[in-house]
Amino acid sequence: MSVDSSAVVRLAQRYTLRERIAIGGMGEVHLATDERLGRTVAVKVLAPEFADSPDFVERFRREALTAAALAHPNIAQVYDYDVDGSSHFIVMEHVDGTDLARLLRERGRITPVDAVRIAEQVCSALGVAHRAGVVHRDIKPGNVMVRPDGTVKVTDFGIAQALGQASLTDTGTVMGTAAYISPEQARGATTSPASDLYSLGILLFHMLTGAVPFDGDTPVAIAMRHLDEPVPSPSSCVPGLPDDLDEVVARATAKAPGDRYPDAAAMAQALRRREPGADAATRALPLGAATSVLGVGASTAALSAVDAPSPAARATAAFQAAPSGAEAVRSAATPAADRTPAPGLRRSTNERRGRRTGPSAIVWVLVVVVLALVAALVFVLLSGPDRATPGASGTNRSASSPTPAPSTPPTTTADADGSTVPSGIVGQPREAAVKELISNGVNVRWVLVRSTSPEGEVLGTFPAEGEPMTPGQTVALVVSRAHAPDEANTSFVVPQGLVGSDAKQAASLLEPEKGLRVTRVTIASDAAEGQVVGTWPAVGAPTSDGVVVLVVSGGSADDDSKGDTGKND
Repeated sequence: MSVDSSAVVRLAQRYTLRERIAIGGMGEVHLATDERLGRTVAVKVLAPEFADSPDFVERFRREALTAAALAHPNIAQVYDYDVDGSSHFIVMEHVDGTDLARLLRERGRITPVDAVRIAEQVCSALGVAHRAGVVHRDIKPGNVMVRPDGTVKVTDFGIAQALGQASLTDTGTVMGTAAYISPEQARGATTSPASDLYSLGILLFHMLTGAVPFDGDTPVAIAMRHLDEPVPSPSSCVPGLPDDLDEVVARATAKAPGDRYPDAAAMAQALRRREPGADAATRALPLGAATSVLGVGASTAALSAVDAPSPAARATAAFQAAPSGAEAVRSAATPAADRTPAPGLRRSTNERRGRRTGPSAIVWVLVVVVLALVAALVFVLLSGPDRATPGASGTNRSASSPTPAPSTPPTTTADADGSTVPSGIVGQPREAAVKELISNGVNVRWVLVRSTSPEGEVLGTFPAEGEPMTPGQTVALVVSRAHAPDEANTSFVVPQGLVGSDAKQAASLLEPEKGLRVTRVTIASDAAEGQVVGTWPAVGAPTSDGVVVLVVSGGSADDDSKGDTGKND
C-alpha cells in the first residue's frame, strides 16, 4: 500500500496514517495516530503485490502473533493486527530514536563500550524470544533501534518462525540479510537460536570496525563467503581494539552452530566480562546520554561520552576523537583510565592500607602540583602563540582562518613526527581509505554526498593529501553516495571568506545559489565550536558535483562528542 501524502488514510476507522518511515521486504511502515487511544504508533501495511497470496498473508499474520507473544523491554511491542478491505496491517510500538544502521552509516563505528552495551541488550531480547521458541532470523542494524535513554529495541520479527512449526517457504530459500546471514541460513538448512547469535556476532564486528566482514557483487556471493571464510578479528581491522572482544566475535561467528555460545545468556555474560572499562563509573553512564533523536535529514551526536584517552590511545581510537566521560579506548599502551579503579574501589583500598594521609603524603601532593605547574608553563612557552592547527582540506589558510582560542591549549603540530595525509586516499573505496588512515594513528569521520562518482569512492579529504596530520587528529572524508542530482551547479567557484565564519552564516551565503547543495562534516578542532575550518572543494576550486562541504569545528579536540559525523547530502 502506498499512501498519498495529500490524502488522509484511516485504517479500521482507528489508525490515521501519516508519513512513511520505512520500506521492508513485505510492505511499508508509516507513522500513525491511534485515534481511540490518542497515541503515536507505527503501522506496517502488507504490500499490495503480496496481499493476494495466501502464503504471504499467513506469514504476515504470523508475524503479528509471534511478536505480540514476546513481552520484553528490549523488544518492540506489537499492539494489534487487523484487515481493512484488502489492506492487512500490524500496529506496533513507535520507538522514539533511530536505527543502528543509520548510526553506523553516519558515524562509521561506535566505541567498544557502546557496542558491548547494544549487543548485551540484543542478547536479552533474543534470550526471551529463544525461550519462547522463536528465532528472529534477521538480526541486522536496521532491526535494532536505539532510544535517547540508551534502551535498545529489537524490531521486525517479520521472518521469525516458531520452532517446530512448518516453514512457509520452500526448502532452500535463503531468508535474512546476506551481510549478517549465518552459514546454515546460506545453505537453506534449518535455523536455530545459534543462527541469531552468529548474526549478532557479525553485527558486533560491524559496530566495532565500521564495516561488515564480507562483501560481494551479489547477495548470493556474500552469503557464500559466510560458508567458508572465517570472520577476521576486529582488532586486525582496527588496531587498538580490545583483544577480549575478538574472542566474543570469534565464538559467536563459528561456522558450526555447536561451536557458538550455548545461548544468548551465555553470550551476554561473555560480553559483560569483557566490557572495556567495565567499572562502576562506566556502568553508571547511560548509553544514550548524548544520543540525539533523529528526524528526517538529522545527524547523530555521539552515542556516549568517554574519557579523553592518552595520545597512544587516541592514535588507535578510530572515529572517536576522545570526548569526555567515563571510558578510555584500550590500546597497546593502556591508558590510565583502565588502570585506575572506580572512586568507591579506590577508597576501600586506602582504608585497607590504613588511610596513609600523613605529612609525607601531603608533601608528595605538593611536589606533584608544583611539577605539574612547571611542566604546563614550559609547554606553553615552547608552544608559542603561532602554532596552528593542520591545514584545511585543500584550502589555502588565510588571515581569516580560525586560530585556537586563548583558553584552549595549543595542539601539537604535525611536524613533530613528519606525518602527512597519505597520497592516494582520494579515489579509494571508503573502507580501504579508513583502514589506511587508522593505521596512521588518526581518527576518521566522513560525509556522504551525491555524485557522479561510484558509490563509496572517496572524493576528498580534510586536511588535503600531503598536508600535516598528528596522531589522534580527526581526518574527514568526503564520500560519494552516487545518485547524482538532475540539476547540479558545476561552474560555481568556492569563494574566499567562508573559513573562519560561522557555519550557519556560511551556509546561508551559499544556499541561494541555484543548483548548489551545501552540507557539512563536524570534526574536533581548537577553533570555536560552529566555526568553519575548511571547505571541499578548496577555496577557488569549482564544484564539480554541485556540492560544497563545510568542515566545521565541533569544539576542543578533547571534546569530539560534540557535533555530528556529517550532515549527508
